[in-house]
Amino acid sequence: FCLGTIHPDAPDAAAELERFASLKLCGLKLHPDYQGFQIDEARLFPVYDAASQFGIPIVFHTGWDPLSPDFVHAPPALVAKVAKLFPKLTIVAAHLGGMKRYEESEEYLTDLDNVYLDTAMCAQFCPLEQFKRIASKKGAEHILFGSDCPWSSSALELEYLEKASLPSRDLDLIHSQNAVRIFNLSL
Repeated sequence: FCLGTIHPDAPDAAAELERFASLKLCGLKLHPDYQGFQIDEARLFPVYDAASQFGIPIVFHTGWDPLSPDFVHAPPALVAKVAKLFPKLTIVAAHLGGMKRYEESEEYLTDLDNVYLDTAMCAQFCPLEQFKRIASKKGAEHILFGSDCPWSSSALELEYLEKASLPSRDLDLIHSQNAVRIFNLSL
């Protein structure tokens, strides 16, 4: 199962999303640090609007990134701003909504129904008690398993989730069921 990407500066970026279904792509991945944009820039709005129209979930890198350690292109507050501007857009905010910005994620993202969080890199950076608190506030229905391989291994992230001592129903949702639902996967 694959996600596709586009470059936001491409003249046909929004129109290109129409082809995603024919290519059997499950969603769109955007990385603001590497693609050179801040998540709430108006020039991205046609892309967000098209993704909303075609039912294409967008996975964003959020929070800190070693490429630009002094400037966060997608902090949780701006993810929340985009989610509110585009309420029909399904957003998966990687790194629990903001790598190394977990307090902000907890403050801005736990009450937004169109925002999902993934667990990528949590084992390395998010204190377990904080993860448990965010998971409790957000609800297991809004959390997806992620590892960000090769930067973190799936085994390490799975071990972290096991240490959280979540109910098995919640783990089932996080491990696979949410991804199946959100990305319209047919197994």
